[in-house]
Amino acid sequence: MGSFMSRKLSNNLYNKNFQDLWFEAKKEIFRLELLNTYLVDYEMQAFEKYKKGLEVSGLEIPGFDKWLQDIEQKTKNRVKVLDIQVLDLPMSDYLKFGISCASFLAEEKGEKFMFIERKDVLELINGIDDFWLFDSEIVLPMNYDKDGRLISMGVPTTNPIIVSKCRYIRDILIKNATFMHEFLKKNNIDLKKYILKDNK
Repeated sequence: MGSFMSRKLSNNLYNKNFQDLWFEAKKEIFRLELLNTYLVDYEMQAFEKYKKGLEVSGLEIPGFDKWLQDIEQKTKNRVKVLDIQVLDLPMSDYLKFGISCASFLAEEKGEKFMFIERKDVLELINGIDDFWLFDSEIVLPMNYDKDGRLISMGVPTTNPIIVSKCRYIRDILIKNATFMHEFLKKNNIDLKKYILKDNK
């Protein structure tokens, strides 16, 4: 995570991947997203349809139905799943696509989404990259290039300096961010209605 995400590793975490951390989480899973656009190859076909005004559902994205099942499994087991998006207005087409085609569906499975404008948290997020925080104990950094393409999923760490910094960022953002529907309404963001298709 930028300059402060040193690679001081806990040996028992070195070989863990995202799925391990996700399924082992017992209390909460937090995701911080800082980019207006992410270039994800398996989303591109659905995103292009969205930009053309065609009907599209997150269920058209490969693997998204499984992701919804994973979210539901965690939230039914009383694990809190929260995503906070830092963004610039006007909202990018990609974020509109993500909300319309994915976030609404994930919300139905129990995930919560909050939004906050970048201009309101510039000092807080200075030098910070995207990250996941599992059970307030394990940080998984996410490294993207300037265009939003994932370079690497970092190595998870329990380094107390890193974890404390990420907890602090999370807590400040939660106090100041706005839940998804309220944010969309307050900023008059009109989204295309997602189409829930039969996934048999």
